[in-house]
Amino acid sequence: MKRISHSKFKNTGLLFELLVRQVTTDIFNEKSDSVAINMIKKYFGKNKPLSKELKLYKTLMETKYSSESKAKELLEETLSSRSRLNNASIKKEKYNIIKELQEKYDMNDFFKNKLSTYKELASIYKLFELKIGNGELFPEEIIQCKDTLVDKIINIPHPKTDVQDIVFEEYRKQSADLKKLAYKILIEKFNEKYSSLDARQKNLLREFIYNSADVSSFRSYVNTQIDEVKSEISNSVKEIKDKNARIKVNGVLEHINKLKQTKGIISDDHLVQLMKYFELNKEIQQTISAKEKVNG
Repeated sequence: MKRISHSKFKNTGLLFELLVRQVTTDIFNEKSDSVAINMIKKYFGKNKPLSKELKLYKTLMETKYSSESKAKELLEETLSSRSRLNNASIKKEKYNIIKELQEKYDMNDFFKNKLSTYKELASIYKLFELKIGNGELFPEEIIQCKDTLVDKIINIPHPKTDVQDIVFEEYRKQSADLKKLAYKILIEKFNEKYSSLDARQKNLLREFIYNSADVSSFRSYVNTQIDEVKSEISNSVKEIKDKNARIKVNGVLEHINKLKQTKGIISDDHLVQLMKYFELNKEIQQTISAKEKVNG
């Protein structure tokens, strides 16, 4: 049986991330009709074969556990889920998306950007291929791939801004006429007060851009984020020494649950407010950290 080697052309997670980057480039260059957006809708829309595999990539890339045993269990369950997908339809769609990419892009340019998550995405690809019987890996390769992903799951990443990251920061530099896409308006609203987006805010925008059409799933994601940031701020309030500031923060917290929705769509205004809670939490954590350094 053939040896499995990583193929960037067939790596669903990698293709999706590069298309997302291309969307950013298209907006930055003021293209009114982004080929990349159309391809994302075409190949990664709800219930599309590649969207099902992409969901498994995201599970391993985004899920966090503090326990190594839980991380390993998640990995094995995800691999098991991959074996139950329709390989024929996924293979066909990968052929189609690569064919279309070759027709519309210079492939060297398309793949020239390096992703900081390349190693993890390659590890997922190899293990998926092994699971569905598309080749063999040396035992040490299997262990290396699994260790890479377990480390990814149990270690909370420390976000950093670099030129290799998705260029959300570029959005805030754009002119006001680029309001053809709803998320551009969202960013402009937020940046009326704040100058940059952190990783958490970027993730919210990413979900808004690509998953808001799935109303129920997106609403659940937003409500989870509301609960998380509320809990983090609540746990930090006692660290605020200034009494007036503490009272103000507690007052703000009383209103956060109003953002939660049980039905209907999540509006831009709701997302802007949630991003402001993210910003408040970030400022509180920075203040606490600064005081700890002084006292330490």
